[in-house]
Amino acid sequence: VLILSFYDDNFVIGLPKDVIDATIDLQQRLLSIELNFNFNKSIVFGFNAFDDFTLDCIHEFGFQVSPNNEGVVVLGAPIGSPDFEGRICKQKANEIIEQKELLDTALRSPSGFVHSQIQTIYALVRLCCPQQFNYLLRTCPPSSTLASAKLLDTAIQKTNFNH
Repeated sequence: VLILSFYDDNFVIGLPKDVIDATIDLQQRLLSIELNFNFNKSIVFGFNAFDDFTLDCIHEFGFQVSPNNEGVVVLGAPIGSPDFEGRICKQKANEIIEQKELLDTALRSPSGFVHSQIQTIYALVRLCCPQQFNYLLRTCPPSSTLASAKLLDTAIQKTNFNH
C-alpha cells in the first residue's frame, strides 16, 4: 500500500482490502494525535468491480464511490478512464481559454491598453496560458490531452492572428 499525503488530503493506493486496512490504521494513528480522518470525504476508485467485502466496508465507512468508468483527480491530475481524463483536460483547456478571453477583452477595452504591441499581448498569453496546461501534459497520457491541447492551440492562434 502506498499512502500519499498533501496538506489535509491523503491518497491510499493499493488493493482494496489492503487500502481499507491501511485507512483504518491511518485513522487510529491520526486519532492518537487528535486528528480525524474524514471518511465521508473519501473517494474510492478502482478499474475493476469491488468484491462484497470491499463494498461492505465502503458502505460502513461512508466512502464515496467513483464508478470505474470515471476516475478521481489527484493533486490536479485526472486518473481514471480515458473519457474521464479527456473530459478533465478539456475543462482545464476551456478555463484557460476563458482567462485568455478576459485578458484580450481587458487589453482592448477603453481603460485597457488599446494600442498594446502585439509582442506584449503575445508574451502575456504565452507566459500565462500554456503553463497551466503543461501540468496535465506531464501527468496524463497524450491520448487524454491531444484534443484539449489542439483546442487550446487554436484559441491561442486566434488571439495572435486577431492582433
